[in-house]
Amino acid sequence: MNVPRRRSDEGRTGLGEWEMIDAVRSRLGPVPPGETWVGDDAAIVRVGSGEMLFATDIVVEGVHVDLSLVGVDDMGWKAMSANVSDMAAMGAGPSRSVVAIAATFDTDLRLLYEGLLAASEELGCPIVGGDLSGSSATVITIAMLGTMEAGCKPVMRSGAHPGDVLFATGPFGAAAAGLSVLRGGLADLPASTREMLANAYRRPAPRVAHGRAAARGGASAMIDVSDGLCADLSHLVEASGVGFSLDHVPVAEGCTLAEALGGGEDYELVFAAPDPTAVRESFEARGLDPPIRIGVCVEDPSARLLDGEPIPLLGWEHRWAPMPTAAMPTPPPTPPPTPPPPPSPSPTPPASGPSSPPPPPPPSPTPPAAWDADPVRLKALLDAVLVIEAYLDLPMVLQRIVDSATSLAGARYGALGVLDADRRRLSSFYTSGISEEDAHKIGDLPTGKGILGLLITDPRPVRIADLSSDPRRSGYPPNHPAMRSFLGVPVRVRGEVFGNLYLADKIGQAEFTEADEEMIVALAKAAGIAIDNARLHAHLRQLSLAQDRERIARDLHDTVVQRLFATGLSLQSVLRRAPSIEIARRLEAAVDDLDETISQIRSTIFALSRDQVGKGELRAEIMTLVLGSAPSLGFEPRVHVAEGIDAVTDPSVCEHLIAALREALSNVGKHARASSVEVTLEVSHRGAGGVDDTRPGGTSEIVLRVVDDGVGIGASIPREGGQGVANLARRAELLGGRMSLSDLGDQGITGTELVWSAPLSPVGS
Repeated sequence: MNVPRRRSDEGRTGLGEWEMIDAVRSRLGPVPPGETWVGDDAAIVRVGSGEMLFATDIVVEGVHVDLSLVGVDDMGWKAMSANVSDMAAMGAGPSRSVVAIAATFDTDLRLLYEGLLAASEELGCPIVGGDLSGSSATVITIAMLGTMEAGCKPVMRSGAHPGDVLFATGPFGAAAAGLSVLRGGLADLPASTREMLANAYRRPAPRVAHGRAAARGGASAMIDVSDGLCADLSHLVEASGVGFSLDHVPVAEGCTLAEALGGGEDYELVFAAPDPTAVRESFEARGLDPPIRIGVCVEDPSARLLDGEPIPLLGWEHRWAPMPTAAMPTPPPTPPPTPPPPPSPSPTPPASGPSSPPPPPPPSPTPPAAWDADPVRLKALLDAVLVIEAYLDLPMVLQRIVDSATSLAGARYGALGVLDADRRRLSSFYTSGISEEDAHKIGDLPTGKGILGLLITDPRPVRIADLSSDPRRSGYPPNHPAMRSFLGVPVRVRGEVFGNLYLADKIGQAEFTEADEEMIVALAKAAGIAIDNARLHAHLRQLSLAQDRERIARDLHDTVVQRLFATGLSLQSVLRRAPSIEIARRLEAAVDDLDETISQIRSTIFALSRDQVGKGELRAEIMTLVLGSAPSLGFEPRVHVAEGIDAVTDPSVCEHLIAALREALSNVGKHARASSVEVTLEVSHRGAGGVDDTRPGGTSEIVLRVVDDGVGIGASIPREGGQGVANLARRAELLGGRMSLSDLGDQGITGTELVWSAPLSPVGS
């Protein structure tokens, strides 16, 4: 019996897919000798003196495919490929097929059949008949016959033994990553990789030749990977009564380990074989790449191991409500508990009147609705967490978060909005489900108005059944897709809101459920940790680079420059005793060259000392410097860097700004005896009309504020401070700026505020 391709209802409780299959199997009666019915990728039936393989599969719109992401021709291709893959998993090849289609009124049936016929021709399986009907959703059902090569027997799932080697015909995860690409995710990957992944999902390629090579090479058990490597390999070992221990999982380019383990729809084959040499020779004889060894079968039937550790059983499984007892046989019920003794009669029964009505029966227990009551959704959440935590680059982490949330909640669209330093509006936006072309048509990214602003002003989860009727909406910009249902959840990092997850249009349902909300809240908690890790990794990387540059600068100064200087002095002493004018001139030229070399090295030392701040690097330099001051201060300063800072690229301004900040933090550490410091850096504009007038001809300046809660300047200390303060003022004056140092005691609090500013290029110049 075939395995469904995609879940649409994994949030439900009740009977799982394989429980239902077992229930069906028990109703089908005895299986004739020499035949195999339910429980494998295809049935084996006797036809005359020979045998035939028979399989069927179904693809349903909104369950197995999303026709907003792929065409109906892709749906047709996938339906045919899934059936052929079942034949390949038996070591067989397809022979003939019949196709039944139920389609909606507006379905392009010609295009659908183009996909079916293209796959039929490519895979060598003629369509010889079928049926056609109208429907409220498009459904394709295919029944297929298959045959084995002469001298080969079908490879069942049930033949593996302890010690058999496990092989895979290729890497995993491409189809799952391809679905993310089609939803607008994984934008960080190269275009060629994104196209490869999308095609792996749209047009999968069954491994018929590989299945036949495995059968010829003595494979003892085999299955195709449609529900995920973990899930399908578990089906194989359960049928064989063994366990598995993996030591290698081949991961497709651009994919994660979690996608490889649980993504599904790769249609690669996994098989067990007692003789690896015979397998390799069989593959080589057909001109195929050798299969990939991934592990072994073990005796313990409960073992599900990767590198010696238990592995989460990721993958997809459909679920249904429990069947009535009369509909399907069920295990014998457990005896009911002994009922309590009847209550004692009332010592004073009423003399007349109707007797009191009996108490109502207790309410029937309802199945748990929470997401964590369903192991399938729990596995999906674990899968998403693994995907997020696999990356340390912050933009990639943020994109993976929104991709995972969109998939996990079954949403058509998703976004992650990152708040600015003031936490009043959105500064960046990561989307899933909207193509680059559509995003370009929409134009400017949202800043947090209307529904999106709800979580900014009140950071709590929000569920809305119908956006179109909500009075808080602000409308859509031109070319924006219409959206109906909505789920919003804040993402916190170290207790502060970092941004918000926005999900829209629950696929297959009218609105998002409470279970969806609880699961995305759980994902948001894991996302906050992953974001914090990525930011810490970036800070450490910047700090490491800064330390390397400082070490090189120090070595150049302490060793190279000093030696060159000493050599120059020696030559100058020899110059006075030169035996001829020509030698004296040469010695003098050598001394001049040394002086020039020393000057160039000192310029290099200076550049290294300021970490070569350039476009887009000033923000990172500020963060590195502030965080690097924590050990000497005894605490981590708070820092707020405005959006316009990355546009400051003037080397002179960057040089003096970094030096001023370093001097200011040093002064706090030496003199302030503070317990907190707040660093603020912003660019202010002043035009002809005053502040915030950005018309051409205006001016702008960069403003640095360093505020501490220390002892303050004090009445006995001159306002201009010591040499360090004088240096700060001089750096500002060199740029035409200014510096002020204020005692906050004048405001009734302790501490000091330093304001350092310098003009930038005129606005519009």
